[in-house]
Amino acid sequence: MKDAADPDATSGEYVLQARAGQTVVVTAFHTVLIRRVPAPRATVVTVFSPCAGAPEIFYHASVDLDAADPTPKLTKTVNESKRVPVDRFEDTVTNDSPLVLDFEASSAKYDVTWKFRIDYTVDGQSKTAWIPDATHAFHTLATRPDAPELTYSPGTGGTWTVRKGSPD
Repeated sequence: MKDAADPDATSGEYVLQARAGQTVVVTAFHTVLIRRVPAPRATVVTVFSPCAGAPEIFYHASVDLDAADPTPKLTKTVNESKRVPVDRFEDTVTNDSPLVLDFEASSAKYDVTWKFRIDYTVDGQSKTAWIPDATHAFHTLATRPDAPELTYSPGTGGTWTVRKGSPD
């Protein structure tokens, strides 16, 4: 699909892992807005798929893409039911001890193209990494109340459901 976007929120999980014999110190996460414009009226297409089991999450980043300063709010998993806020981020990553980052970025007003920038050091040298990568970006689009919706669910025998948007 041309100009496909995640409706209302983009979420995902990344595992940051060092090469064998290297120690990486991750020092910061940043949200970099590439483009943010008012959300247009667009058709929302949802395809439900089976969900595989997920590994344990160590860090969770939550980003409000509508905020003037969309700095990720980080929490760290303490146990299965408890997360604690992270005020100043710094963590060491090795080949045997990766950093697992789960994130969700949302917008209620805008069509946003964005990515994460991660600052880190290796052997004392400062470096930058990009999520998803240097040439791609995430695309999150706020859905408007008048947006038509088209939903596919394999659990119902592969049926499509259509809902026409209501006018403003």
